[in-house]
Amino acid sequence: MEKISTDVTVQHWWFPGGSIPVQLMKQGFSIVNSVQVFLYLDGRFAENRQFPWTLNLTLLWSGAPGGKGWALNIFSTNDPTNNTSIDNPLLRGSIMAVWNDWGNNATPLEIYY
Repeated sequence: MEKISTDVTVQHWWFPGGSIPVQLMKQGFSIVNSVQVFLYLDGRFAENRQFPWTLNLTLLWSGAPGGKGWALNIFSTNDPTNNTSIDNPLLRGSIMAVWNDWGNNATPLEIYY
């Protein structure tokens, strides 16, 4: 079984199984924080409000552990062990994701946003 090169940067946005960002950084991977709970948006109203279409400002300003505001090193709202230090050299930054979850129903603007 081949090992994935640590020369790649992982855009981390979800916590399935054991692929949490702190574990990935311990393995030598660089991480860009795009964690879904803070930074994921959908460009339209989803059924049952499954995905947010605006940022949750309350969560951004007070949803981090201890009631603090979000910062690029915060991956978990309730487990500080899943967060890293702000000066971790493997933490490359953060990015908000505006996803196009609408397939053939997406407009050109939504596709290339």
